[in-house]
Amino acid sequence: DAYIKALNEKKSALLVSPSHAEKDALTAVLRQKLKEAGKLETEERIFNTKRDLSFTQSQKQDAALYHEGMEVGFHQNVKGGFKAGQGYRVAEKTEDGKIWLQNQSTGERLTLPVEASERFQVYEPSHTPVAKGELIRITSNSKTQEGTRINNGQTYSVKGFTPEGHVRLSNGKTLDKDFKDFRHGYVETSYSSQGKDAHTVIVAQSAQSLAASSERQFYVS
Repeated sequence: DAYIKALNEKKSALLVSPSHAEKDALTAVLRQKLKEAGKLETEERIFNTKRDLSFTQSQKQDAALYHEGMEVGFHQNVKGGFKAGQGYRVAEKTEDGKIWLQNQSTGERLTLPVEASERFQVYEPSHTPVAKGELIRITSNSKTQEGTRINNGQTYSVKGFTPEGHVRLSNGKTLDKDFKDFRHGYVETSYSSQGKDAHTVIVAQSAQSLAASSERQFYVS
C-alpha cells in the first residue's frame, strides 16, 4: 500500500528485503496490488528465465549440490570449449562425481571444470510472468535485438510485446523472447540496493528473513 501510495504521488519507491524468499513473496503481493490499481495489465505472458543460486566457490565445486536441469553460465572463457555468454545445462551427474553439461546451442557434452569455479555461476530454471507496465531488472550484461548494450542491474518498464512475442522496453529497444537474464524489479535485496536512491524507501524485514539478517545488513538497508 505504501509503495502504490508513493507512485500515486509521482514519487519513486524502493522496496528492500534481506532474503530472496521474502523478496519473492513481496513481489507476488505487490503485482496483484498493481493490477487492482490499474498500473499493471492483468493479461500476462510467461517467460523462461533463470535464478542465480549465489553458490560460493566451495559450493560450486560440490557435486552433491547439482541436479539435472540446472544451468551454468560462464562470464569468462574456460579452456576446454567453454565460452562466455553461452548457455549450458546440467545433463547428468555420474557416480565418479563428474558433472556433465550440454551446450544448449550445439548439444555438445562437456564435463564441468569445477577448478574454474570463479568463472561461472549456477542457476535454477524459473518462469517469470510479464505484463504490460511491468518493471523488470536485467541480471547480466547483454544486448537487445537492436544490438544496444544492456547492463546487469538496469531496470526498464515493459511497454508491450511484438507480434512475435518479444518484449518492448521503455527505452524503445526490444528483448528477445528467449532472453532469460531478467527478473521482476520491484524489490531489492539489502546488498543489491546499496547506493540506490528513491523518494520512498520501504524496508520489509520479517521473521521470514531472520537467517539473512545481521547488524551490517540492517545498516545497509
